[in-house]
Amino acid sequence: MNMQNMMDLPEHLIVSILTLLPVKSLLHFKSVSKYWFSLISDPNFATWHFENDAAQSNRLLYFLPPFIYDSQARCIHLDSSLHTHSDHAVINANFLRPTYSNIKGSCRGFLLILHHDSYLYLWNPSTGVYTQLSLFPINSSNVYAFNPNSFYGFGYDASRDEYLVVVLTSCDPEDGLKTYQFVEDFETNTGFFSLKTNEWNNIEDTHLPPYINAFGGVGKLLNDTIHWLVLRRDVPKNIILAFDLMKKSFSEVPFPAEDFNIKPGCCDLCVLGGLLSLCVKGNNVIDIWVMKEYNVLSSWTKSIVVSVDELPIKSHYFYPVCSTKNGDIVGINGGKWLMKCNAKGQVIEHYMYCADPHGCEAGFYRESLFPLAVNIGQA
Repeated sequence: MNMQNMMDLPEHLIVSILTLLPVKSLLHFKSVSKYWFSLISDPNFATWHFENDAAQSNRLLYFLPPFIYDSQARCIHLDSSLHTHSDHAVINANFLRPTYSNIKGSCRGFLLILHHDSYLYLWNPSTGVYTQLSLFPINSSNVYAFNPNSFYGFGYDASRDEYLVVVLTSCDPEDGLKTYQFVEDFETNTGFFSLKTNEWNNIEDTHLPPYINAFGGVGKLLNDTIHWLVLRRDVPKNIILAFDLMKKSFSEVPFPAEDFNIKPGCCDLCVLGGLLSLCVKGNNVIDIWVMKEYNVLSSWTKSIVVSVDELPIKSHYFYPVCSTKNGDIVGINGGKWLMKCNAKGQVIEHYMYCADPHGCEAGFYRESLFPLAVNIGQA
């Protein structure tokens, strides 16, 4: 079918066909006509496209180290072969200065990026749209500063059509730069940034116990709730802390009853196939546990066991980033290698995406056309 014939089709058929296409093609097709530009730019169309399973495109984005930084990021299509170099796209990121960036969350095609410990950005790599946020004020004097004992999360409250950035930080109330790992008196401050109101809001009366950022502090989004794997200082024990985006409230999700010997760097929280999952490294194996019924302790099930001998870098941890359309699990090993394993725990493919000895910062996202209803830039 040529373009003219397609434009003569009924509107509902045009919409059905377009929602099957990748974002790159849709951005190109916006120039076909004023009608197509209006249609593809419509937020409702962005939602239809994002919710179409056939159009889903899982991507891994990574940054090169600063000394070879070229204002670009790299992107890998995770549903195709890892060795398909045509799917390793270069993405313009010229709004980021040549220094380290940390990916702190992902939601609806956007990445939450902490840049140079000084700036927060929301960025849609598929469309290039981004916006800069201020850091969370960590004490009563409204001092904005980076705190190493902070937890970040990013999500979307559909009931209010509102994107939220959530931050928890534990620090000395007199000096926000000191964390409670060095002082006995501390405060746990919590807040969220609403892109709808363009401001930070404190979450009052949370009365949270002390937490240590021992597992990266990156929140994982599931069921309109952000989840963090944290070390609770007062008990002490590992827990899964959850923040409900609609209720603006915290709770704890039950940890598996199994007596894990979890150490920092040996466990990670993830979402696989729409289920909350834990990846735990033992002496010779990596166990992937899945919570088959959300918030039900007894539903935790050991799903996959991966032998450490299967890893390209055996001395480093493997952590999953997503599951593909056919059920394979894609993960990162040593900050350099991408791996795919099947439901039997067999590694079926691996690829070195980063040659730097220290590894590259990387994060997972799904392509989308969603816009931002705030002051934006275009990369």
